[in-house]
Amino acid sequence: MFPKVRSSNKTRPQHGTEQSLLKAFLRSIGLELLGVAFQLILQLRSLRSPEHEKVVVKKSRPHAIARCAVHIIPTLFSIVLIALNLRHYYIGIHLTGQITNDSTNRLLLQGAAKIQELLITSSLATVVFDVIRSALMYGDGIPLGLLGSGFTFTQLSFFWSPDFWCSIWYKSRVWRKAFVITIVVASGFLAATAGPACAVLVIPRVQSWDAGGTFFYLNGSESQLWPEELTYDPDGDQPYCSFENATSYSVCPSSGYNSLWSHFRNVNVSNFVQVGTKLPYAGNLSGLMYHFEVASPTFQVPLQLAIGAVRNDLPRIPTDPASGNTFLVQPHAASIIPVRQLTLDWWAAVHNISLASPRNIARYRYTDTVGVRSNNRQASAGVRCSKAQNVSANSQDVAFPLLPFSSDQSNSIVVDALNASRVDHVRFSWFRLPQDPWTHEVTIGAVIEMPWTTGHNSRIVIGCSVHARYESSIIQHAGPNYAFHSNAGYPGPSYVVGVTDAWLDALTPKTPKSGPGYLLWQPTTMESIITASGVGEALSDSADTTQAMQWDQENFADGGNRTTLLEMLISSQMVDGLSRFGSHRAFNTAGSPSSWPLWDYERGDDFETKLLQGRHALVTPTSGEGVTELRADFSIYGHSFKATEQSDKLAMAVFVAHMIIALSHTIWILYHGTSSGSWDKLSEYFALLQNSRPAPIVLRNTAAGLRAPTTYQRLAKIRVTENLDGSGTDHVELIFEEERTRDDVELRSLTDNAAPMQNVDEVESLHVQAGHEESRSIGGRPTPAMPSLAERIRPSFKSRSSSSAGLLPSQNRGATTAIEYMAYVEIDKVYG
Repeated sequence: MFPKVRSSNKTRPQHGTEQSLLKAFLRSIGLELLGVAFQLILQLRSLRSPEHEKVVVKKSRPHAIARCAVHIIPTLFSIVLIALNLRHYYIGIHLTGQITNDSTNRLLLQGAAKIQELLITSSLATVVFDVIRSALMYGDGIPLGLLGSGFTFTQLSFFWSPDFWCSIWYKSRVWRKAFVITIVVASGFLAATAGPACAVLVIPRVQSWDAGGTFFYLNGSESQLWPEELTYDPDGDQPYCSFENATSYSVCPSSGYNSLWSHFRNVNVSNFVQVGTKLPYAGNLSGLMYHFEVASPTFQVPLQLAIGAVRNDLPRIPTDPASGNTFLVQPHAASIIPVRQLTLDWWAAVHNISLASPRNIARYRYTDTVGVRSNNRQASAGVRCSKAQNVSANSQDVAFPLLPFSSDQSNSIVVDALNASRVDHVRFSWFRLPQDPWTHEVTIGAVIEMPWTTGHNSRIVIGCSVHARYESSIIQHAGPNYAFHSNAGYPGPSYVVGVTDAWLDALTPKTPKSGPGYLLWQPTTMESIITASGVGEALSDSADTTQAMQWDQENFADGGNRTTLLEMLISSQMVDGLSRFGSHRAFNTAGSPSSWPLWDYERGDDFETKLLQGRHALVTPTSGEGVTELRADFSIYGHSFKATEQSDKLAMAVFVAHMIIALSHTIWILYHGTSSGSWDKLSEYFALLQNSRPAPIVLRNTAAGLRAPTTYQRLAKIRVTENLDGSGTDHVELIFEEERTRDDVELRSLTDNAAPMQNVDEVESLHVQAGHEESRSIGGRPTPAMPSLAERIRPSFKSRSSSSAGLLPSQNRGATTAIEYMAYVEIDKVYG
């Protein structure tokens, strides 16, 4: 026989019967205190007013929407951040805003990231509480270890605690258990990763930003600009390169002389490596950072950076025959001349462009520097010199290194050009090496004769093998105050170049009387540079050592010695000459060199906008023997939202995962139209537990702690039962399925429906179908059999005096009197 619950004819109290939408909304977003304050002000209620009945589950879509409001702000914020990082937004070199201090702005952004993290965590907590609450009220129950997971899922230690691992083996329907555990674990993972994800996406990073570019054109074919053999015709289009003052023309092979002489004049054999300072804007060539700037005598050729390494610092590469030499690389001057003009035009464009221009280009003006890259070719010159040799007046044998340079082998050959006359200064001359045993990989040989000894019996003679080539590279420029430099490693052609005697004469002419380094014995530019470096100074014969022995024995920090310094001197002159070859082709050479305009540099329609957008901005030339098309791309640095790193994608994945959970939860709540706001605070949990009957069987010996794994698996449920105060009213309790209670208590599920209500203010009766078992005594008190939980009750009910369904903040939470916290359940009308 199925007993029925007693009917109640009490009318519903008129105060506090429903939570308003505003109160539900404020509670959802964590601002419940404001709702309480408004209630106290508007209704003039006392801070000591008692607890009143509350709706545990309400069927109302407006209330459901209000309780899902906690998802709105973090979801919208996530959408904005993902959109900014995917569509890209450039801020500028500084974090612009009302506050001009970057440190303060960065601190505020960190605060915003922390707020977003807390909002995401709060949103996830709402989902976890809802899942736990639903399982307690409607489902198979929740194991004891997971009962507080709504409060502990944000702690990583929870997921390796007995509370979690011992609880996941509880008995329940597989899909229900899998759903609960999945939500708890996923929410815990997202809560742990939300902080780093917010920091990655909320705080803009200083990074490179593509800022336009265009194609540009060189006058000449590739074979004319980068030939396999360098030639010079004094009667051709560069007659000035054979003049006495050829070093003053920036397009001549020798025009880097003044800059090179000044640089090596300020170094010596012991410090020349360290003087090659590591400039912050210099490109990294295979990890090697020896470099110095090379200026031109006029504005026509921009400042360049020679980058390389001393051979003692280089790894030996068996596949490269030139590996193991001292080398330098330098950009191709003919290519960087129009790029410099494009850079100047870019700066003009960013200041002239309208602020209403699309795709961030109007914000380019907030940078303070621009970089440019061009896939191009660079000049490269490597030099390997033999050990010092004491050569007398009667000898003409000189040793030259053989390829591969890494083998450290050399071979002697008779050099007819050796001058037997005894002089007290350096002599330098080029010497052509035969291809056997020197291969075509050797461009030219060089012979250096040091001053004769005091007794005029011999002098040091050194033979050097020079390896010159053009190779594919990326030409870079960090801004108007920096030099152009190149960076090897770009795939493309690379080949050794030959040189004619005429070009070598143009490379190392006589030092002009007006230039630095001029001496009465009229040295060449190469001889002046060697003399200025002091590479042969402080050597003298003695009874124990010769000058050649002293030369070879000296070694200084970072691979510096006299031989490597000499190699660097020759390499610098050779690479600068290769770099300047064909540079006159960048100009219209009619008239005086000081007034040459750029060759066929014609700006097209809407030039500035196209340049900033990376489109074709220059008019394609139709004149010239041949045209070589190249491209220059600009980049700027500054704070920006731009998802380029793997960390950005992972952070967005965290945001998307949270949004999926939040959206799914919202859709589920709105579809069913029922929601609850109870037991999502510790104080309400404590009140529910205090208002629930003890479980002396299930929780025996647990007052001082839990140790047995099976205890964590005990299933807890929230059910409707009769109040203990004898009032005949109902309330909700947290009970354990295995626990037996007194036989006068019926347990009813919250999932079942009651008969339709006739009057909103009337308390309806609940019809309960339950079987009885014989009661037994626990601690001297009779306990009934637990009836079946197939009862039917409406999905929306209230709990009178219901601290078990939630506490008003105005209630004295320190009270522990059982009577004060007793609750009864009243059926509430279902609102659509």
